[in-house]
Amino acid sequence: MGGAALIEIRGVRKSFAGQARALDGVSLTVRENEFFTLLGPSGCGKTTLLRIVAGFERPDSGEVLLAGKDICPLPPNLRPVNTVFQNYALFPHLTVLENVAFGLEMRGAKREDAKTQARQMLETTMLGEFGARLPSQLSGGQQQRVALARALACKPRVLLLDEPLSALDLKLRRTMRAELKRVQRETQITFIFVTHDQEEALAMSDRVAVMNEGRVRQIGEPAEIYDAPGDRFVAGFIGETNFLPGEITGCENGFLRVLLGGGATVAVAAGNGEKSGAVTVAIRPERAALHSPADTAANAENIVTGEVRDIVYLGGTTRYDVVLPDGAALSVSESNESGGGNYAARFARGEKVCASLPRDSLRALER
Repeated sequence: MGGAALIEIRGVRKSFAGQARALDGVSLTVRENEFFTLLGPSGCGKTTLLRIVAGFERPDSGEVLLAGKDICPLPPNLRPVNTVFQNYALFPHLTVLENVAFGLEMRGAKREDAKTQARQMLETTMLGEFGARLPSQLSGGQQQRVALARALACKPRVLLLDEPLSALDLKLRRTMRAELKRVQRETQITFIFVTHDQEEALAMSDRVAVMNEGRVRQIGEPAEIYDAPGDRFVAGFIGETNFLPGEITGCENGFLRVLLGGGATVAVAAGNGEKSGAVTVAIRPERAALHSPADTAANAENIVTGEVRDIVYLGGTTRYDVVLPDGAALSVSESNESGGGNYAARFARGEKVCASLPRDSLRALER
C-alpha cells in the first residue's frame, strides 16, 4: 500500500520508575489514510506508544512527527488527533446526539452546527435513529459506535483506538471489525489501532507492527506477517505455528538443506540469509498435509514420519497432533468437506502417518 507518511515515530524511548523500559528506541511510519495496527502481548509497549502520540505521555527521548512537524511539545488538546478508549466514557446524562456534538461545541462550534455535524456522523456509524436515546439504553456495540462517532465528528487527522473492542463478546467484536474498517474507508482518516488480538489485526489492518518488550519486531501487511514472519516471536505470536529444531547442512538453488532431529532432511526457502548452524524450521498447521505411508511416493521430498497422538474436531477443520521420531510435535490442520453428520477422521490415534512439508511454506528461523 502506498501513501505519504503522516506519522513518523523516530527512536522513541520511555521508562517508568521501578519498571523495565516500556519503549526501547521505537521507529515506525504510519501513512496517510492507513489502518495501522500495533499488535503485541500485554506489556509490550503498544498502549504507551499510543499515549505518546496522543500527548498523554511524554517520551524520554525521540520524536513524533505529524505531517513533518514535531508534536511532542503540544498538549493533547492542541494535537489533531482523537482517541477512543476501552472505556467509552460517554456522558450518561446526555443523549447520543448530545454526546457526539459535545466535542464540537467545546471547540467553538455553534450548537445547531454541532448537532448537524453530529447527525451526519451518526448516519456514518449507522446510529441515525438512536440520537435521542441515553447511553444506558444502548447495547455495548452501539455505545462503542457512539464513542467512535464522537471521536470522528471533530475530523481529526489521526484516530487512535486503544483496544476499543475488548469489552465486547466474540460475535459482536467480529461485526464491529467490519464496521470500523468501513468507517475508516469512508472517512479516509488514518487509524492507529492497538490490540493484543491477532485475528483483529489480520482482519482489519493495511499494515501491522508486531511489538514485544518495547521494540518493534516486524512491520508488514497482514499476509506478509503471517506467511513470512521475520523471527520466532512473530511466527509464534501470529496464528499457530509448528517449530521443528534442525541443523543446516547445505544450500542449493536458493533452498537450505536442513537435517531435522528425527533424521529427515527438508528443503527450506533461504529467506533470512542463514548459511549454516542450528535453526528452527517453522510451518503453519494448514500448510502441512498428512498421508498414509502406502500413499507416499518413495522419492517424495520434505516428508517426515510420525504417529498420530491426538485428533481434535473443530467444526470446519480437524487438527491432527503428530509426534515425530525425536519427540517433536507437529500439528496438521485439514478442512472437513463432509457434512450431514457423516464426519469421520481420516486417521486414528496411534496410526503411523507421513507428513509432507511444502518447501515454500517452511521458514528457517533462529533458535
